Amino acid sequence: MSNNAQVTRGFDIMRQYLVAFIVRELRAEGGDDWWTTQVLNVLFDNQRQGLPSGEGMSDTELMDQLDIARCLALINAHWNTVFRRKMTREQRTWVNELVDVRNK
Repeated sequence: MSNNAQVTRGFDIMRQYLVAFIVRELRAEGGDDWWTTQVLNVLFDNQRQGLPSGEGMSDTELMDQLDIARCLALINAHWNTVFRRKMTREQRTWVNELVDVRNK
């Protein structure tokens, strides 16, 4: 397996667990309208591209829409309001390193 394939597989595994954590915390912060207020209203236009409005969709269906890039972007976007209370500064550094690795 190539290095690229191994990194991609690692991101896929991480996403499975990370997305559940992110959605749980964003739902706690944003309530029933969490998708609109905590995701759609926060991501940049290019990050929102292809995302549904969320109307009539379950949390599970919405979770499936979040790829690893969006997950990491949401942690950064909500750092001060949500994730700072749940994660250490070192973990935020890891998030930023993962963004760099993913982008490369």
